[in-house]
Amino acid sequence: MTYPEPYPEDGVLSQLDQVFITPHIGGRREDIWNLLIERTINELENWK
Repeated sequence: MTYPEPYPEDGVLSQLDQVFITPHIGGRREDIWNLLIERTINELENWK
């Protein structure tokens, strides 16, 4: 969770490459889980 929610696009956390911010309800839909998994795998594969 972040404060405020939704978190501002210009917030400090938004500038960090290793931070993935989803909406509070982002985990409720199956398609969001699939997207999160795909992005996580992609980020891990491209880790330098």
